[in-house]
Amino acid sequence: MTAIQYRREIDGLRAIAVLPVILFHLDLPWLQGGFLGVDVFFVISGYLITSIIKGDLDRRTFSLREFWARRVRRILPALLVVTAVTLGASYAFGFLPEQQAVGVQALAALLSSANLYFWWSSSDYWGGAAEAAPFLHAWSLAVEEQFYLLFPIAIWLVHRARRSWVFPFIVGSGALSLGAYAAFHVVSPTATFYLAPFRAWELAAGCALATAPESWVARLRPRGGLAVTGLAFILVSFATFDGLGAGPVLATGGAFLVLAAGGSGVVHVALGARPLVHIGQLSYSLYLWHWPVIVFANEHGLDWVGPTDKLAILALTYLLAYASFRWVEVPARTGAVGAGRILTAAAVPAAVALMMAGQLRTYDASGYDEVQFISYSPHPGWKPATGPRVLGARMSNPGFAESALYRGGIRVGEEWGEPRVVVIGDSHAEMWSHAIASTARREQIPSAFFCQAGEAWWTVGYDHGRSEVFRWLQQYQPEVIVIALAWRTVEAEGLTAVMELAASLGSRVLLLEDAPWLVQCGNRSASQWMASKGIEAKAGMRRYLPSDLGQRMDPGRALVRALAEANGHAELVETFDLYASGEGILILDGRAPVYLDDDHLSAHGASLAAPRLRANIIRMLNRR
Repeated sequence: MTAIQYRREIDGLRAIAVLPVILFHLDLPWLQGGFLGVDVFFVISGYLITSIIKGDLDRRTFSLREFWARRVRRILPALLVVTAVTLGASYAFGFLPEQQAVGVQALAALLSSANLYFWWSSSDYWGGAAEAAPFLHAWSLAVEEQFYLLFPIAIWLVHRARRSWVFPFIVGSGALSLGAYAAFHVVSPTATFYLAPFRAWELAAGCALATAPESWVARLRPRGGLAVTGLAFILVSFATFDGLGAGPVLATGGAFLVLAAGGSGVVHVALGARPLVHIGQLSYSLYLWHWPVIVFANEHGLDWVGPTDKLAILALTYLLAYASFRWVEVPARTGAVGAGRILTAAAVPAAVALMMAGQLRTYDASGYDEVQFISYSPHPGWKPATGPRVLGARMSNPGFAESALYRGGIRVGEEWGEPRVVVIGDSHAEMWSHAIASTARREQIPSAFFCQAGEAWWTVGYDHGRSEVFRWLQQYQPEVIVIALAWRTVEAEGLTAVMELAASLGSRVLLLEDAPWLVQCGNRSASQWMASKGIEAKAGMRRYLPSDLGQRMDPGRALVRALAEANGHAELVETFDLYASGEGILILDGRAPVYLDDDHLSAHGASLAAPRLRANIIRMLNRR
């Protein structure tokens, strides 16, 4: 296979791409778009791979077998080492219930399907947090590997049919992908982020540059100002964009301009500087190592407040990357180890991953009562949650039917008339619902519940759920609307419509404050976490978790208070004080766990607020 001419500035551009990704994952506030370094990598990959394939096709020396063998030698050795080390560390030191998921993630990474796995698993609200997944970063490798698998076949077929069709084919395919990205990045951001069809346009930008007519490219090469502009685009995207939208377009366009016009001039000199070239040569190993290192550091208590921890992580990541580059990447790349032997070696971490994926390990939580979480969700897609986050908990939804949303929600006391109280919100509304339903039954207050885990779907304009909930509110004209949300994740603008609707209906609004969050627990089963820490339960005794109660000043608590003050028909129901004291956060009430996970109370935990909820609801009804 033909090698293309080495360009130092491309290694420098790799450094510009990988460093912001790492620093972004260290939560540096001034680099909110650092994740866009991945988009720059896609452009570079498209350009280099297509340059190699085009050269071989033009010389009639192209071989799919040799191309794929070279990709195996380039990608797999370092990935196998990182996978093996990560699996070993997870099995030896990781949180037991999460090890099964780590095994599945490793298999997905080895099978070039990590992007599909994380896209699919992100739809499960009660699944593990992506930021705690040590193979999360493998999603971008999967996108590239899928490109390496399919693109060479496509371009070979097009080139074979007619050589002049290659460039239009790439441009047309890229345009379709960009159009899909533009159409879906708002309504389906997770799919747009993870899936290759929505990322292909970034790879196609590099592919198009590699196959563009030489006369076009020749006009760009001496224009050093374009390269400066391109580098500025990249840096601006890193500093200013914190999500999908224009950020990837700016980063991709910038990388295109640097590759097209960076062969000379000031950008060529700057990116060709020895330190940047060195980091660029290590960029693949740096990318592979940085995320598992950060995940394990977070899991074992590094708080990332000052610079010391960040510098330690950067140093460790660099040392691991240098070692794997020097003693793994280079020997494999130079052909010292054949692709066949590398694929055979892959069986070892794959077997370990398969073993972990097939085995659920848990802590002994038999000293605690069974945790219950009782939802009142009419969402047609509701199903009992499973997975490590709710391990051992009984998840139920009284009165659920797939048609409940379209038949007026989950009803309590339907025989007593139209609902006087309607409860709406996300999983935190589910959390309080059973306590509210108990009051409704006791006081014979007809009520309806519209709760759904995840995003507050009734506040999102393009979600059909909003129109259904609003339609039923207008029909019921309830005396009281209870709103409960994970307030720290909410933007006030999303609540404007429902607050205005309540005012127009003459409904009073009760805003339920959140209970404290168990920050130490993380996104995990609270019972399993307590068992892992050896926290014992004793009948008749309350246990508190020593905690920094600085979250009393949490932005979410400020938001819900401001919302109550700004709307004369709304009042706040405080709950924080029921679970927080000078001793910390209440986690055990006798043998009963108070929490399901880090931010959801168990049914027993929510019942501790039932008297206060009952008093406020009755008071509001009596004021009408």
